[in-house]
Amino acid sequence: MQQLGLNNDVLVGGRRFHVQTAYSEGTGTIISHIFDNGRIVDKQESTVDGESREAGLALPRKLKAVHQEMISEMEMLFYIAEKVKQVKHPISCNKLGRLFLSKNLFDDAAAQFRAAIELDEEFADAHKNLGIALVMKMDYAAAEESLRRGAKLAPKYADLYNYLGLAQLEQKNYEEAMHSLATALELNPAYFEANFNMATLLIRMLAQNIEQSNLPPAAARARSCVEHLARAAEG
Repeated sequence: MQQLGLNNDVLVGGRRFHVQTAYSEGTGTIISHIFDNGRIVDKQESTVDGESREAGLALPRKLKAVHQEMISEMEMLFYIAEKVKQVKHPISCNKLGRLFLSKNLFDDAAAQFRAAIELDEEFADAHKNLGIALVMKMDYAAAEESLRRGAKLAPKYADLYNYLGLAQLEQKNYEEAMHSLATALELNPAYFEANFNMATLLIRMLAQNIEQSNLPPAAARARSCVEHLARAAEG
């Protein structure tokens, strides 16, 4: 099978990323990845039509174009970040943070959400998104603090309580996690992630033989776990 590929490091926003693009005749696709310290932050897959495959000379050009497009998109993202920093617009900071978050650039995302909060301390969505970024960074205590602030400002955000419950779960604050996840499910009973996280919580408590006077019996919790997993599967 024909194997074509490009690999190189690029400096963007004062950071070093590795870009890898490859074509395989077996799948007829070009797949490009951007890595940050070995972690994938972006991926693009392009199908190569039959004519281009037959015209072997067209493949290297197509491969190079996809490779350069990945680099250009990352450069544009950090260029926009510099412009937003100058504008000092909280909504723009929040939107840009969500874009960084979608690319698994958690530090950059958190920086944008913090900038939004500095400009507008009552920006509930920015508090929520900062909490999510910190959960992804596994900084659970800081995530809980941010999410609690967001909950005071926007008590009807189901996803806010879901991530608050997840942060508490990872800190083994099981009773608080159960309360937060139950709140998320009260606001949105069909919430897939909250049902899954509640099932995870119940499984951990059963596995660790955690018994508290305010909790239902283990058998009831096992049934509840199955119910939450079924709802998650429906989602």
